[in-house]
Amino acid sequence: MFRCGAVIPIAMSYASGFVLNNPTEVGMLRTATARYKAEGCDCIIALGGGSTADSAKAIAAGVRFAGDVWGLFEHRGANIASAEPVYVVLTLSASGSERNGGAVAQDDAAGAKWSIRSDALFPRLSFVD
Repeated sequence: MFRCGAVIPIAMSYASGFVLNNPTEVGMLRTATARYKAEGCDCIIALGGGSTADSAKAIAAGVRFAGDVWGLFEHRGANIASAEPVYVVLTLSASGSERNGGAVAQDDAAGAKWSIRSDALFPRLSFVD
């Protein structure tokens, strides 16, 4: 049984207005990672398209990372040892993020857009219709 401490609106589609189109801004990832830790959640369920799935994977790695989530991107994911479980409910098929171990994000302030990749980031289960 999973413990759901809260519904964190990072796992909503673009229509919700929270997860922006690709790539996801790192400020949202920092906020969501902190909230996940504070709520004591057990997993992330991403409901949306590729940006939502990428966000979920970055947060899943960030929760277990000792530093700032952007540090994962600075090292291209080489420092990802593990990640929280991610489940994807795909509403828009385009990027293949529901079936890979990669994610993209950007830091608007630094003008940087980077990716991470790790076997630990593959979703545990993806629902595709």
